[in-house]
Amino acid sequence: FILSISFTGAGFIFILILTILFGRVYCSALCPLGTLQDIFNYFSGRIKKKKRNLYTKPLTKTRYIFLGLAITFVIFNSFLLVLLLDPYSIFGRIANNIFRPVIILGNNLISSSLQSFDIYSVYPYEFKGFNWIAFSLSASALLLVSFMSFKWGRLYCNSVCPVGTLLGFVSKFSLFRYAIRKDDCKSCGLCEWSCKSNCIDSKDMSIDMSRCVGCFNCLTVCSSG
Repeated sequence: FILSISFTGAGFIFILILTILFGRVYCSALCPLGTLQDIFNYFSGRIKKKKRNLYTKPLTKTRYIFLGLAITFVIFNSFLLVLLLDPYSIFGRIANNIFRPVIILGNNLISSSLQSFDIYSVYPYEFKGFNWIAFSLSASALLLVSFMSFKWGRLYCNSVCPVGTLLGFVSKFSLFRYAIRKDDCKSCGLCEWSCKSNCIDSKDMSIDMSRCVGCFNCLTVCSSG
């Protein structure tokens, strides 16, 4: 299932249909890089304690430039930019070049410690194929994405990621969309403060569906239900 949810083929068609129906739920519930950003955003809120997300205007030109460049590369039979910017590819490199070596190192340390007590239930794993270039690229991507999410929430998803931009355009016409019931709204601003995509303008009572990732934060905190 994980392998099928990719930028191409049947998986992409499935994601497109899902977006037409419910908006960018892929970015919130299925994308591993999105989950990683949410983790950093969560700790950002913990550290800052009273962190509030406020509405920001979309960087429309920036995100469509990245999308246009990615499409141009594909037209000329090059997937280089897509592989560099696609969230699944980025997370795959981070997992393989950073998380995997760390897990193997931890496993071998535990194995070595247990063997000193004649316990051999954890086997050491021989790690091969470490590449400094691949590690450096993955580490740079991790630092960039973590910094952006720590500072600005889902900024990478909504301003750089070509998949997010494409799904954001489609989600503006999705069948089921979020909206603020103006007659019931108390103008408390809680929905705007909790929005990790910075797409809710509580003053104008509007939601930018092209950036909304369907996280349900606004529904959870709404004081008027």
